[in-house]
Amino acid sequence: MTQIPPNPPPDSNAACLLYDGACPICNTFAGGATKAGQVMGVDARASSALRDQATAAGLDLDVGIVVAQHGKLYYGAQAVHFLANLAHTGEKPAWLRLLYLPFKSRHLAALLYPLLVKIRRLLLWVQGKELIGNLRQTTEDSRLSTDNR
Repeated sequence: MTQIPPNPPPDSNAACLLYDGACPICNTFAGGATKAGQVMGVDARASSALRDQATAAGLDLDVGIVVAQHGKLYYGAQAVHFLANLAHTGEKPAWLRLLYLPFKSRHLAALLYPLLVKIRRLLLWVQGKELIGNLRQTTEDSRLSTDNR
């Protein structure tokens, strides 16, 4: 997948997708969304303003992807539902519309997304990859700052 700058320009109309670059499922969804041109992908394993924003909002990146657009954050099933609606606007390849079809329904997205999270964890375990742990890092950082007082 093409590397995209971790801090997209704030005046951009494109939505930003924060996803796990080590996860094959996440890469498939992100690749389809970024190729469509309406989404900029940001790997959650790299430091970025979007990752910091999601962490500050208390969003666990090991449980859900994040889509940011116009100052609003969509998380987990809502984020995939958002991407599915983007995939069905304008001229998009049929394979992309098909990939996102089950997630066009908010209810189906809510039912299917937890399964994707479980499969992601299994795939990361098989690959020997660590979880992102963005909220764990925040807890450790705050503990260190209070220990230094």
